[in-house]
Amino acid sequence: MFINGDYVYYSVADTGIYRISVTEKTEQQISDNSNFKETKISFDGRYVYFYALNTDNTTGTYYMHRADTRTAELNQSCNVQLLGELAESDQPADEDE
Repeated sequence: MFINGDYVYYSVADTGIYRISVTEKTEQQISDNSNFKETKISFDGRYVYFYALNTDNTTGTYYMHRADTRTAELNQSCNVQLLGELAESDQPADEDE
């Protein structure tokens, strides 16, 4: 998808968004969202922005998300945030989610 510094960013359909260090040859997962639009991805130097379906999606609406690449640098699990509000029919059934 793009290159930034020592990293090549790429996506794998039905799996997520990844990056690999060209110097260290190590792979890191940036996003574990499996239902995303591979052609609508952007990067601002820190966050990868993409459109994805949420878990309880009933409308087929893709919502904008962002994944923090600094989380991967700290070897932490994927940190993906939903940007905006979900349609009422796409809200999780369980209020704890």
